[in-house]
Amino acid sequence: MWIWQQPNWPSYTWNEAIVAPRLRDVRLKSGVLIGKATASQRQDVQQALDTLLQSQGEST
Repeated sequence: MWIWQQPNWPSYTWNEAIVAPRLRDVRLKSGVLIGKATASQRQDVQQALDTLLQSQGEST
């Protein structure tokens, strides 16, 4: 069931003691995921540049 399908939508309430730790965990995990994706992209770019530079050195 979607949040907007709840009978008390949009006047709903939540228990911050339950929601806050879960939200912190999601934010931490999303930050780790973004960091890994960024590092992976940089590594891919670095490998591509290394390959291109190596190829240039061999052709001269």
